[in-house]
Amino acid sequence: MGFNEDNENQNVIEIDGEVKEKRHKRAQLAIIFAILLCLFLGGYVIYCNRYYKEYQVLATTEKKDASTMYYMPFHGKLLKYSKDGISYLNSKGEGIWTESFTMKQPKAVVCEDYVVVADLNGNSYYLFDEKGKVGKNTTPYPICNVKVASQGVVAVVLEESKENYIKLYNKSGKELVDVKTSMEQSGYPLDIAVSSDGTKLVVSYVALDGTSVKNSVGFYNFSKVGQNSVDRLVGGTEFGDTIVPKVEFVNNNVVCAYGDDKLVIYNMKQKPSERATIKVKAEINSVFSNEKYVGFVTNNTTDLEKGKYQLYVYNLSGRKVLEKTLNIDYNTIRVTKNEIILVGDMECYIYNFKGKERFHHKFGKNVQDMIPTENGREYMVVFEDATEYIRLK
Repeated sequence: MGFNEDNENQNVIEIDGEVKEKRHKRAQLAIIFAILLCLFLGGYVIYCNRYYKEYQVLATTEKKDASTMYYMPFHGKLLKYSKDGISYLNSKGEGIWTESFTMKQPKAVVCEDYVVVADLNGNSYYLFDEKGKVGKNTTPYPICNVKVASQGVVAVVLEESKENYIKLYNKSGKELVDVKTSMEQSGYPLDIAVSSDGTKLVVSYVALDGTSVKNSVGFYNFSKVGQNSVDRLVGGTEFGDTIVPKVEFVNNNVVCAYGDDKLVIYNMKQKPSERATIKVKAEINSVFSNEKYVGFVTNNTTDLEKGKYQLYVYNLSGRKVLEKTLNIDYNTIRVTKNEIILVGDMECYIYNFKGKERFHHKFGKNVQDMIPTENGREYMVVFEDATEYIRLK
């Protein structure tokens, strides 16, 4: 028995029809997806470039603290600390947790899920997360610097009479790494940075070379990559008479060394390699970064009538993405994923990373800080006598 040619042709037509219908549906879905994507991107661009003229006060908390307080953002909420302790507050100023301690010179550092508070020139530090105290540790020598990684590894620089020690501790206070330094060998550790995974360390060393001061930066890797290197030192850069007061992991694999006349960006997935050098032509007043950009503010040396300062932002390849004159005598600068926040005396400015002004306001009284929250248009404004939780409108 043979096939019926008419039926075969009919089946082919039906199959071709189904294929065309499926293709048509896929094309419709692709068009709908493209439209939704365009709407989302358009809305995001509008949001990032929108200018806000006013704000609404959502909550006010009076300050009853007699001692000097310091403030910093932590997971979209507010940390405040002093010599007497630390508190974590929600947007209404209500305490989530509080820990009392006695420190002569407290210094707090945040990295993602953890915050460490160390007593500079003392021998103790506390480690916290969003739920409260994780642990306390006592060091054998006085602490002169501290950093923390995203999983709770704490790095400290300890000062002894003839030598210095850089030690890394886990969350439980167990010593993981001990690096001994001296002025005769590598120099004095001016600053340290620890990667977010806790396996890499960068140290800026300053040393005397006769009558002159020389700076170098050392790169350490405590994973398997560095196990065959002396002291786990996997690289180094001589900066000569350029002083590098700050080193920082911008993200887990990118390091920035902030010198007084240049910024140097390194790749450090395992060992360091220079990615870009950014020359600085004027005195640096502030430096800042997020996971995509590094930046700094210098004195304006060309046209003071337009503003006292110049703001520069670079991507991690060293390409300049923003240069802007600032007409504000600022005291504090903060950056988020999308914004640059400047606070000075009684006013504040908020810019996006294209330099477009998003908000400017004169408060009528001295403002100490403006801290972003987890909600994009909402901020905590710290005054001398109160903290206001505001929403831009």
